[in-house]
Amino acid sequence: MKVKLERMLKFGVEIEIKTTLDGVQVAQKLRDAGINAIFKTGLTEEVHAVTKAWKVVRDGSISGGWEVVSPPTCDIMEVKLVIDTLKDAGCRVDKDCGIHVHHWCGDFDLDNVKQLYNNYHFHQEEIFTMLKKTRLTNQYCRPLSHIIDRVNRIDTMQKFRNDIGGEFDTHYYNSCRYYALNFRSFLRYETIEFRQYHGTLDSVEVVNWILLTHRLVENAKRNQQSTNELISDLSVENTHLEKYIKKQKTKYRNRTA
Repeated sequence: MKVKLERMLKFGVEIEIKTTLDGVQVAQKLRDAGINAIFKTGLTEEVHAVTKAWKVVRDGSISGGWEVVSPPTCDIMEVKLVIDTLKDAGCRVDKDCGIHVHHWCGDFDLDNVKQLYNNYHFHQEEIFTMLKKTRLTNQYCRPLSHIIDRVNRIDTMQKFRNDIGGEFDTHYYNSCRYYALNFRSFLRYETIEFRQYHGTLDSVEVVNWILLTHRLVENAKRNQQSTNELISDLSVENTHLEKYIKKQKTKYRNRTA
């Protein structure tokens, strides 16, 4: 059974890859598959500006790597096509790569935001079992346990923007971004970014992670507190998402990387 989303919210996905192709060639491979894609270079503000096309940009955190960035979208099948096209083009991932998913949260108030942080933190250990070992100690997606007490002490949205989003630091790559959840993106795009998933070119994996994080966002909007295991809290029993969660746990039960 398919997972039913309560609100068709737009999301964005960033796919980190390595390849012998240059950025222009990667964009061309996507266009050949019918995807509206461009190679983007220049100043930080220009590179990170929202467009209607998929962007191929240089990723400074990955040696010899690229990031393929979606426009705001609701099109899960296009995400699958992009990933399958990258895989067919010979792109690969390693321990340095990750998948980042943005969900639009522009209608969130402070209670919703704090609920999302607390729910993710509640499930953090269970989510760990679904990830490659390299994502558990990665400096670019640190666990929320580092900041959850600070999150819960904040009593206004402006303080959250300041203390967690680093609003008064104009440097784009402020280290406050580098947690499993990134609120700094909310200041620019009204999204909250999920940064913890490992790099993969398995399109089914990525689609299910998008759906899983979307359900976490929906629960937070209802101020629904997580009190049980992930499958139960997300209400995804007897769905393909339940199968995915169980498969990931089995896959990485004896992980070494």
